[in-house]
Amino acid sequence: MGRFDDNGNLLDFDDDSSPFDGLAPAIRGRIPDNGTLHLKISGIGDDNFDGLQEYYEYYCEDCPETPELFPHYEEGNYRLAVLVGDAELPGDIDFFTLSGLTPGDVFTVSESFSSYFGIRIGWLANNGSVIALSNYSDLEGREQIAGIVPPDGQVNLVVSGYDDVDLRGRHAASGDYLLTVETRAAE
Repeated sequence: MGRFDDNGNLLDFDDDSSPFDGLAPAIRGRIPDNGTLHLKISGIGDDNFDGLQEYYEYYCEDCPETPELFPHYEEGNYRLAVLVGDAELPGDIDFFTLSGLTPGDVFTVSESFSSYFGIRIGWLANNGSVIALSNYSDLEGREQIAGIVPPDGQVNLVVSGYDDVDLRGRHAASGDYLLTVETRAAE
């Protein structure tokens, strides 16, 4: 599935959120001011969304003969659902910036409450690279991350589903959670 602008330029695409997770392609974004969404749906391997791709390659590491070519004759009915508004969708990730902290202090961010799913907390540098990932604490198996507040006095966090080890939204969890933030002077 691909989303296009009014001129036919590809804006975003998804081939299967996370393969084999039971979820179909999902695209998130803002509805344009004119209210028109341009979507195209095609079969696997048709990256140009032109319907001309006759075959797609499949590479299998343990297969005796690779790669294999498979025909691109995918036809049939499908259901397209468009959710408008603030929808909680599997694969969501939340970003937070804690600012005004004292540089050099120790900070701890803990999961205080979680519904039926586990979360993963990541600490990000200002450029978006991952500094650290949370681990289960002794707080009844809830996630926790700790570190030293950087010189700019801010800590960037991301919260995702527990299985999402690379913090890219590759999980099927959704629900409520509550984080507790504590700071203390370094010893």
